[in-house]
Amino acid sequence: MAGSLSDPRRSQAVLIGSAKYEHLERLPAVTNNLMAFRDALEDPKLWGLPPEQIATLAERQSAGQVLDPLATAAFKAEDTLLVYYAGHGLLDPTNQELFLALPKSKVTSQSVNDALRFEDIRREMRSSKAPKKVLILDCCYSGRALAGGMGTIGEALVNEVGVEGSVVITATGENVRALAPPGEKYTAFTAELLHVLRHGVPSAGPLLNTDTLYRTVADGLKAKSLPAPQQNNRNRGAQICLVHNAASALTSRQGAPHQPPARKSASSPPSSPSPSRNPLKSGQQIRPWIVAVAVLVLLGAGVGAAFLFADGLRGHKGGSGDSQAKGRQSPSAPPSGSPSATSSSDAPEPRTSEGVDITNDYGIFLNAQPVQPVRRVGNKHPDLTYFGKGFNDEGLGTDPQTDARLVLLNEGEKGSLDTCRTETRYTRNIPKSSLSPGVHICVRSKLGHLALVTYRGAAPSSDSSDYVTVDITVWRHAVAPTED
Repeated sequence: MAGSLSDPRRSQAVLIGSAKYEHLERLPAVTNNLMAFRDALEDPKLWGLPPEQIATLAERQSAGQVLDPLATAAFKAEDTLLVYYAGHGLLDPTNQELFLALPKSKVTSQSVNDALRFEDIRREMRSSKAPKKVLILDCCYSGRALAGGMGTIGEALVNEVGVEGSVVITATGENVRALAPPGEKYTAFTAELLHVLRHGVPSAGPLLNTDTLYRTVADGLKAKSLPAPQQNNRNRGAQICLVHNAASALTSRQGAPHQPPARKSASSPPSSPSPSRNPLKSGQQIRPWIVAVAVLVLLGAGVGAAFLFADGLRGHKGGSGDSQAKGRQSPSAPPSGSPSATSSSDAPEPRTSEGVDITNDYGIFLNAQPVQPVRRVGNKHPDLTYFGKGFNDEGLGTDPQTDARLVLLNEGEKGSLDTCRTETRYTRNIPKSSLSPGVHICVRSKLGHLALVTYRGAAPSSDSSDYVTVDITVWRHAVAPTED
């Protein structure tokens, strides 16, 4: 395994994250984590994982909406299965079982409700026939949840994951400052991870294995006086190579050693283009007792972090993927709860983003990967724009400068690719008065992309921001482009 890059053509990645919660502190940086990490995985200079082999599961409302796509990815993966989660990590108060928070998760004195059991993630990963498995948890806990010391939690995590061929890292210390403070673009651990991926490690060779990746991330965190992770190797897990070493590639081209530029804070990892705006509302705060943790596993917490890389899972047997995934969706099916793709044999791969907040005078380009709102300025004319307060035609619409069109589907009309392909009632604007939670809108771009938008609602009156929230499924190149 040493020196061999994980085959991107035979690998799958599942990126899970929640930034908005009803009963827990919001973590705005998580949205940026998901987008930037996906970009890094797709970058051909790093790994080159095909976009259709990356499932981005943001703001999923139920465990099933996560486990169904995960089961599909586990079934498809033949070389490496990578799973990443960013958000709150929760411990059951009665038995210390680990849960990953979803938007409606709530912790009581007796239980954790509406959250994702870590055991279910472990089970789906064990079901995969992929010989290499990598789990990255960038979690947060409250100090109270971490009572007893992160070392104990880290050891329990290793046993719970049941991984042979793994690297586990735990950071210790009960009194540390928040690792996802207000105003930071990324959580501290993911920011450092992205920095190492993008700039590489001088003299580390052409590929970065998980051990080198971990040690470099740990050094970066220590230099910023952030919790210092510790490592525990098992078998060959530390030798999994996910990415090319960006520093090695630059040295080869220039003939001189490359030193990655220093970063002043976790909020400004270099190189990757930043989104024009944070899709989450401004003014959200993270209280100081929220602590980010990373398990690469990274299992992180205000008290610690853990890395876990697996090369084969204990008890894994050939063919178990079929039995474990039984009852889940087939590999070709869209995620549970998402709009029906189509019955046609030429259906392009759907991509779904949930809980997207579009601020007044911001919009979405259907060809963006991933979908994210951008400001409508200069020559930027999104395919779908929210025209809010101050506009005569308040609602969802398109600019006159673009040939994009949209149509509000009738009540009871099925939201699907076939429906959007055959609709003829396309227009430029749908008044806000016609929008109610649950209605479906088809959007058609000049380049031939189609989208099914589900309207979820507008900002509450108590919120100073003016925005609407939508779910959006995009099918790229689903119809012929519009001729000039």
